[in-house]
Amino acid sequence: MKRERLLELFMIITMASLTTMMIGMYRAHRANAQDFIRKVSGLPSEQKIWVLTADGDRIFVVDILLDPKRPVISSFPSPPYPFFQIDPVTEQVIREGETNHVFAKAIIAEQEQTPYSWLTKDYGYWVIDDQNSIVFAARYGVDALTRAPTFSSIEVIDLSNREVKRTIRLQPEADYGAMALHPNGTKFYLSVRDNELGGLLWVYDPKTLERIKVIELHSDHTIEDMHFSKDGQYLFGGVGSRGVAIIDTVNDKIVGWVKPPEDRLFMPLIALSSDEREIYVGLQYAEKRGAVAAIDVEKRKIVRVLELSPTGCTGVVRVGEKLFAACLDGVYVIDIPAWRKQQ
Repeated sequence: MKRERLLELFMIITMASLTTMMIGMYRAHRANAQDFIRKVSGLPSEQKIWVLTADGDRIFVVDILLDPKRPVISSFPSPPYPFFQIDPVTEQVIREGETNHVFAKAIIAEQEQTPYSWLTKDYGYWVIDDQNSIVFAARYGVDALTRAPTFSSIEVIDLSNREVKRTIRLQPEADYGAMALHPNGTKFYLSVRDNELGGLLWVYDPKTLERIKVIELHSDHTIEDMHFSKDGQYLFGGVGSRGVAIIDTVNDKIVGWVKPPEDRLFMPLIALSSDEREIYVGLQYAEKRGAVAAIDVEKRKIVRVLELSPTGCTGVVRVGEKLFAACLDGVYVIDIPAWRKQQ
């Protein structure tokens, strides 16, 4: 996982007022007054900086061993990290253990015998084409200053013989975020934060690995989570405190931004509703309660904010019609259809 993503999750988050606030055109609701919010059972009661990750309907939450009460760290904790697997139906912890990874695909491959288990030795993050023939795998290095994990290269590997066909050499001084392969397989997207240019999205031809486009984000941050619409026309990118970028993949141009509310910051991880009408993102800031926001994709604005926790909410994943939100005090579950009725 990119070091800035993990370090951003490490911001100071304190107890806040229980007052429900009206801000702009959206409403904030207190979770304890609603019957469509629950809390996952079986997690430790102590506050943790949780990394929430999912592959399909398999949900994991990873304790990256950072102390949420300490605003500054001199070195990043080394794995293994404690992890907990959550059953999306019963909303309970069904498995726990230790892992060297923070992405669901890698955790599954590490813990079980899968066709991709061999990747976990050298890679911690990868995407595979629809034909299951090529994998784009991020080889990890370690930041010399913070000891946080970072990318050193992206390698294109033939899954039939495990041969590295091509390599994208990455700049050691830059920060890298998310990567994704377009649903039709014609483009490969890699986000980066350049020291001089700020946040960028590099677009590659996946066959030649020629860089065919550079999209400037005009931000100090870069995209740290990506989701495509089902038809592949749009890419939705979480850029942390800068907002959520909406990118037309036909021309590879940013066609809209959704900015965070004035009193809170977006966290990097986002989720897309099953009908693609809404984007969900965690919120936190100083003394404000941890919350999640619902963004209307068509209107490109926040339409609801749901307060969940006295602590910040660092990430979200969606499984079916349930939204799982990680906050420092645990993982909350929200029934999306019932939440929408509150609008």
